[in-house]
Amino acid sequence: MSDNRLFEATMESFPDGIIIADSNNKIVFVNTAAEEIRILPTSAKLNRKT
Repeated sequence: MSDNRLFEATMESFPDGIIIADSNNKIVFVNTAAEEIRILPTSAKLNRKT
């Protein structure tokens, strides 16, 4: 398993919402729990300013 896949699998396993932004405050990762909390599809959140 690649490091990226392992990271994503680990983040998805958390029951808490996780949203990760890059140094430009753009969202680069949203796990399923965060998606359910925020009520936006993941594709709509990625690359949006936080």
